[in-house]
Amino acid sequence: MNNFSTQAKVYILLTISAGLAFSLWQLLRLEELDFGLLALAVLAAAAQLLKLEGPTEQSSYNISWLVYGFTLALLGVPAAVLVILAAHLVEWLRYRYPWYIQLFNIGSYAIAITVVGFVFQSFNPGDTLMTAAGAVAALLAVVVFTLINHLMIGLVLMLARGVSLAESGVFDFLPLMMDVTMFGVGVASALLWMVNPAAILFNLIPLYLFYNALKVPRLQRQVAQLEDRLEELNLQAQRLIAEPQTGMD
Repeated sequence: MNNFSTQAKVYILLTISAGLAFSLWQLLRLEELDFGLLALAVLAAAAQLLKLEGPTEQSSYNISWLVYGFTLALLGVPAAVLVILAAHLVEWLRYRYPWYIQLFNIGSYAIAITVVGFVFQSFNPGDTLMTAAGAVAALLAVVVFTLINHLMIGLVLMLARGVSLAESGVFDFLPLMMDVTMFGVGVASALLWMVNPAAILFNLIPLYLFYNALKVPRLQRQVAQLEDRLEELNLQAQRLIAEPQTGMD
């Protein structure tokens, strides 16, 4: 982090500090740590390890968002924070990221999920998904979580790596919709669980398709890089052809 600008360092450290404070506050509000919650934490951790590169080499996607959405809708914000922490700590142990990268990731998720909790309660005082107000609040929660997460990632890439929001692709339609879809499927699965737990199998069937869809941004980036390289080679070839030929008579 020594090579980062002052603005980048301040932004990263503020995000880490706020995120850790929110995480501690939410964990203190956790009412029960049972087998079901531990199982969700393990599932999220496993999903977090199946990450795929995003529009840039510094961004990534994974299906753990489905578990986050499910936990949030079914068990609330404190439980979702625990699941997010577990997933990112396991990922940290596996990939050995620099401390500031993973703490920033944890902080940004903690901030986003805490804001989502306030949004959900504001639009749904009854704190239930089984009403029209609950459905609208859940939809807003999905959108707000995705936008905050993408914005925070986009800002750190801009400040620390010099990658603009447009270049990072964090607000491109496809990446946004993929995360909205994954988180939304998690929320919908929680609704099905409340009615009939076995019914969530219908939501799990498309997981293979979702996982493969997450590869699309990386493939698009690779295609764009190949096109740029081909264009460079074309220009070089044209210059060589245009150069006067010299030799012995």
